[in-house]
Amino acid sequence: MSDHQPRDERGLNAQVFGNPWGSQKVSLEALDLLFTRLKLTLWTQDVELRYKWIANPLEPFTNDVNLGKRDEDLSTTEIAAYVMDIKRQVLESGVGIRKDVRLIIGDEERWFDVLAEPLYSHDGSIHEIACLALDVTDRKRIEESVEVERQRSKTIIDASPVGIFVVDSEGKVVYANLERERIFGYRLTAGELWSSQRKGIVLRKPDGREYEFKETPIVRVLTNHERILAEEVILEFAGGDKKLVMICAAP
Repeated sequence: MSDHQPRDERGLNAQVFGNPWGSQKVSLEALDLLFTRLKLTLWTQDVELRYKWIANPLEPFTNDVNLGKRDEDLSTTEIAAYVMDIKRQVLESGVGIRKDVRLIIGDEERWFDVLAEPLYSHDGSIHEIACLALDVTDRKRIEESVEVERQRSKTIIDASPVGIFVVDSEGKVVYANLERERIFGYRLTAGELWSSQRKGIVLRKPDGREYEFKETPIVRVLTNHERILAEEVILEFAGGDKKLVMICAAP
């Protein structure tokens, strides 16, 4: 993508957009439409990180505003320093980088999935970097909303007077709340099998008989997909203490 290659009036390199399956050129208008609909921006910067050309520049920036400028000329110092550091890593290492990048455009916070790759000259040296940015602001906002709801749910569950814990289909612990820890006297380790964390506690039926492993409520849920409703279980601890609990469980 050297400087002597033909460009149109917007600075777009026509050879970049050649059709690899024939001599017919892809319409630049079609590419503009594609980039706009997909919220994609494509650009190159030289080794001094000055913008050389841009396809579908972000509003309110245009080629007239961007070309010849560096990120520090276009954004706040903190954000520009972070973005330029990513690009310098590509120039220094010769290895592409992909990151989510936060920008402030006007008064709005925007997020972009940015891919930066080195471009090499015939002598093997890097003479430019090519970058592709996808606007993922909507995705980020959804993720943030989901995280807020997750934290809210966790707070409610942790404050619950009922012991709650979740295992996956393999019986590995996903989550356990504080009340479950209080009842059983120890904390479950996430990612490990619940059955390996019983700490010597024996589960007994109301008549005193010990549960066989396959009879325990969790195993019945995992293997038989049973729904357990208010089943009375006696927890017998190593020191001889006992607790009567009611267990509900569902797949």
